Amino acid sequence: MRPLVRKTLDWIPQAPVQVTATRRIAAPVDRVWEVVADHEGWSKWFTALERVERIGTGEGVGGERRVHLK
Repeated sequence: MRPLVRKTLDWIPQAPVQVTATRRIAAPVDRVWEVVADHEGWSKWFTALERVERIGTGEGVGGERRVHLK
């Protein structure tokens, strides 16, 4: 396996694989965003995750998280 290499966002159009998914959710935008922004709660609805931990504040643009997969 090749080592991971950190890339900047301008690399995205050159990525060998791009995945896009769309789903309509019958809920107010504020409620949906509240669930998505609850990083530690992701494992409740994304079953491939064991847990998510914030690195530093983990908030806003540039916020970082460590994701533990099952």
